[in-house]
Amino acid sequence: MKEYLLTTNEFMVPDHVEGSDAYGLLLLRLLLLQPGQNPLHPAMGVGLGPKYRFITEDNMNMLQDRVQDQINTYLPNDFINKTTVFMEIKPTHYLKIIISANDTNYIYDTEESETPIELSDILK
Repeated sequence: MKEYLLTTNEFMVPDHVEGSDAYGLLLLRLLLLQPGQNPLHPAMGVGLGPKYRFITEDNMNMLQDRVQDQINTYLPNDFINKTTVFMEIKPTHYLKIIISANDTNYIYDTEESETPIELSDILK
C-alpha cells in the first residue's frame, strides 16, 4: 500500500510512504479528523483531540466502538482484519489508545500529546 503526502522530494516527485507507515498515517488521519471536515464523507473521523483528553469509563466504551467502526468503514480490508483497539484510562484520568494492526502498535496517549503531532513522529 502507498499513501501520498502533501510534499515532494528533492526531484519534485510527490512524496509517499509505504507499508505499515502508510497504514499508520491513514489511521492517524482518521483518529484526528473531525466529523464533518470531509464534505464527501461527513461521518468520517473520530475527532480525537481536546474533548477526549480526559474521559470517563462510560464514554470510553462509546469511543472504542466509534474508533472500531471508523476503522471498519474507512480503512482497507487487510488492515481491518488484523486490527484490535485497546483503550485505557490512566491513573491521571488521561486516555490512552493502543491499536494493534499488521504486527505494529499505534499508541495515542492524550497525556503526552500536548504538542502538535508531526508526521516525522509517527514515521520513526
